[in-house]
Amino acid sequence: YVHVGVIVGGNNDYTDEFGNVVEVFDGESDITEISVGVKNGGKGDVSVKAGESFQLRAYVTPSDSKDKIVWRTADSSVARVDEKGMLQTVGAGKTTVTAYAPNGVKGELIVRVK
Repeated sequence: YVHVGVIVGGNNDYTDEFGNVVEVFDGESDITEISVGVKNGGKGDVSVKAGESFQLRAYVTPSDSKDKIVWRTADSSVARVDEKGMLQTVGAGKTTVTAYAPNGVKGELIVRVK
């Protein structure tokens, strides 16, 4: 028996069959593409030392979109990211930081921490 729920609205959460909270990005947005990089450092993956902080930037198409970007990290023991895209490296390893538009369009950045 599988329960399937339908969620209407913006960035909501639901729970999968294992009890994990999963975010749903099903809102309205004019964003069609996102690239992620370091502010003043260009686009692309980064290699940094533990304990460093730097500001990430989401390069969106269209560039004049005012939609809010939601930031997430795959492994918070390697790096954390706040709601404004400020990245704090924590420990050695590799993680993916993802920027989501309200409609689910996403851009990813690989962060390697030494």
